[in-house]
Amino acid sequence: MCVIVDNFNIFIHLPKCAGSSVGKMINSKNLSNYQLQLINNKIKIGHFGIYPIIKSNNYNSLIKCHIILRDPIEWYVSLYFFVKNYIDHPYYIYANKDFKHFFYHVSNLKNKFININSHLEEHVNKKINDKPLFSSYKLFTDVLNDIKNYKYIDNHPDLNILLSERNIDEGLYTYWLLFLLSKINPLILFSQNKQTILNNLDRYIVKNVEIYSMNEIDKLLNNLNFTNLGINDNKSLNREKNYIEYYDENMLDIIKSNHKIFYKIKEILTK
Repeated sequence: MCVIVDNFNIFIHLPKCAGSSVGKMINSKNLSNYQLQLINNKIKIGHFGIYPIIKSNNYNSLIKCHIILRDPIEWYVSLYFFVKNYIDHPYYIYANKDFKHFFYHVSNLKNKFININSHLEEHVNKKINDKPLFSSYKLFTDVLNDIKNYKYIDNHPDLNILLSERNIDEGLYTYWLLFLLSKINPLILFSQNKQTILNNLDRYIVKNVEIYSMNEIDKLLNNLNFTNLGINDNKSLNREKNYIEYYDENMLDIIKSNHKIFYKIKEILTK
């Protein structure tokens, strides 16, 4: 979810970072720019970032993005329990086993590790259980052609990440953040290697971003002139242990090494 709150503020929802709860408390207001209204109606459903606004030439330096960041150790556990509730989710194939199995797959999603056809073809071509994950569907062959032509797939943000010919070695959490804050076509961005992205982050990501922790929802809402209504949409409350207890030492080492781009982004944004 990406909500254009007004002509100067955008809330960008990083998956599993309080977005559903916050989204129920905010809405768009004072959008005098008609084209922004049209874009907002499209991007507020699904995990869209700043690129559609930049692509439409409606982004300027006065616009501030607001985003909640979460400790990756918490994030992967939260995502795991969320995905387990949705058989039509593209990561369910990993979440139907234990957390360790899930983590080792989604902490380093790379095309060479995934048989894209078996992983997503049925998911894209059929609306499983009548609960579509994406706002609209295309045939799998059409999606692959879009990828090949570096076309931004507006209605398939998850597929942009899963199917782009990326070769960077980072975890899913970093991929999401890069995708949401990217100034350029995400498919082109994810086709580059890790060092190239690290060397060019200043050119690739939007800098005018206000960062909040999971405990700063009131601060976020206050900055956007909204009130906390006490709504909680947490679908991950069925975990039995503290977040850290789901990991062994090797998994924690992977967290540290697989998120160099994420920590570099955070450093840039907090300067």
